[in-house]
Amino acid sequence: MGLIGDWRERRAARAALGHADRLFRHGDQLRRDEREAEAEAPLAEAVRIRSDLLGPAAPATSAARLVLARVLRRLHRYAEAESELRTLLAAAAPLPAGWKTEGLARMLLGDVLLATHRTQQAISEMDAFLDLAERHHFGRLPLQVHSTRALAYGLLGCDTEAATQYAELAEAWTAEGGPEAAQVMEARASWALHMVRLGHYEEAETECRELIRAAIDPNQALANTDWSAWCTLALALIGQGQAAEAEALLREVVAGADPAGSDLRQLTLVKALNAQRRYGEALSAAETGEATVAAAPRSRRGYRSALGLELGTAQLGLGRADSAILEVDRALADCHAVFGQRHHRALELGTLRGRVLAAQGHRAEARAELTTNAAAWRTHFGTDHPLTAGAEQALGALDHP
Repeated sequence: MGLIGDWRERRAARAALGHADRLFRHGDQLRRDEREAEAEAPLAEAVRIRSDLLGPAAPATSAARLVLARVLRRLHRYAEAESELRTLLAAAAPLPAGWKTEGLARMLLGDVLLATHRTQQAISEMDAFLDLAERHHFGRLPLQVHSTRALAYGLLGCDTEAATQYAELAEAWTAEGGPEAAQVMEARASWALHMVRLGHYEEAETECRELIRAAIDPNQALANTDWSAWCTLALALIGQGQAAEAEALLREVVAGADPAGSDLRQLTLVKALNAQRRYGEALSAAETGEATVAAAPRSRRGYRSALGLELGTAQLGLGRADSAILEVDRALADCHAVFGQRHHRALELGTLRGRVLAAQGHRAEARAELTTNAAAWRTHFGTDHPLTAGAEQALGALDHP
């Protein structure tokens, strides 16, 4: 009976593993068809069966768990995706056998951490992946991770580091796919945006105009990268005191435009109106931005804080300091939740908050806010940055009301 019992158990195990294989293939196909909600159940069952019969460290178990984590990430169930990935990494076969699974899991974990605003932890996971990629072949994935890593540094407010990485990425993608590859254009557009944040407006303008000339196709709607270049060009013009030109450019490209990128365009238009002290028009234009945030609050990282900066600026310009402080404080809370303390928007909001406090008559609080803010601008962006000068002027204005 013992031999017969063992044989029956082995046959049942083989049948269960065959069932798990079919579940995995079915779930993976559903994922590829972008039917993630349907894919979760068969994948989870495949993971359970393989883990029970083969063990959690078996390559087949890890493969199914990795696909399940991808599905959970696509469903925005970040905590569950992270749990699966950490279980996988804790149990995965040791190197060298498990290098590919570990690398892909760390890459996905970095993405999950970035999506949940744990940016520094995300960078650590991406660095771990890139360390593996120096020893093993992952195709183009290292370049994709370098791109996400540059984005992460930008989210932390490390604009110099981000700009350097985007410049290197543009060169690397050019070697891969030529100077007109989409990844090259994306890297160059991102480099230009960080040049704006660093106060290098003329360099950013030159790069954006080159990108726009290369991308214009009268027979096609503008892609996201093209919209980014247009909006960054407008920001560069605003930084150089040419807000009216920026407004004209934005209104020209908005006319009859594809809805893609509408929130970014509208936000940049509000900034151009504020820069011209047309605060009432800025508030009216911002209503579209507020509707975008309400309808899709996750559509763009930190968009709420960017909009709050412009709403607060307009409210202060209209003499509504009490309304302005509410906007600024909400925007600061959102900004600190998404970005690092040294991020340019956190510092811009700090300058604005000091000015609002002064307008409310809270001079001691305003002085403390602006003293700290001006020091942060000098530390993180240097004494020559135009917005450092703006913070220092706001502080100096307290002595000459």
